[in-house]
Amino acid sequence: MSRWIASQRVQSKADQVVSLFQFARSEAIRLNLPIVACATTIKTGTGTGTGASNTCSDFEASSSMQGMIIWKDTQLNNNFVADQTIRTVAVNQNGTDSKITSKFAVFDNTGASVTGVTRIGFMPSGMMGWYKDNSWSTGAGYVVFTLTDTKDNTLVRKVLIDPSGKSVVCNVNTPQSDYCLDK
Repeated sequence: MSRWIASQRVQSKADQVVSLFQFARSEAIRLNLPIVACATTIKTGTGTGTGASNTCSDFEASSSMQGMIIWKDTQLNNNFVADQTIRTVAVNQNGTDSKITSKFAVFDNTGASVTGVTRIGFMPSGMMGWYKDNSWSTGAGYVVFTLTDTKDNTLVRKVLIDPSGKSVVCNVNTPQSDYCLDK
C-alpha cells in the first residue's frame, strides 16, 4: 500500500508540474508577455508566512527544489519581481522529510545536453525557451524534469516540454520518447 501511495504522489506532482507549464504557456499567449519559470522555496506554517517565498532561484542551482513559480516578465529583463507572480507549485515542503527529488535537464534539437540554463520561459508565440548566458534561446530543444520518490528510486515520472511549449508526462507513447529516457 505504501508503494502505491508513493507512486500516486510522484504522478500527482508530475501532473501538477505539467499543469503549471500548460498554464504558463497559455498566459504568455493571452498576455502577450514572456512567462518565466524558476525554482522557489516553499514556506510552511500558518499566517502570513504560508505559501511561496518571494525568491526565484536558478533551476541548475536547485538540485532538489521545493517548488516552482511562474511570473510575468513585464519589464522584459528576466529580473524577478514578486508582485508579478502568477502561480506556484509545491514539489516538497520545507523541512527534512522531502518525499520527492527533482532533476532538471535541457537538450538541444540534436539531443546533446545543454548546461548553464538557469530558467525556462514561454514566449508570446507559445514557444518554450531557456535562459543561458544572459540571453534567451527559443525553440532550440527540450526540457525534462525528472521527479523521483526519495525512498524508492524506481518510482520516477518525467515531464517533457518540447520546443513548441507543449508539456506532457512522459510515457512509452510520447512522440519524443528518446528525451524521456535516461541519458
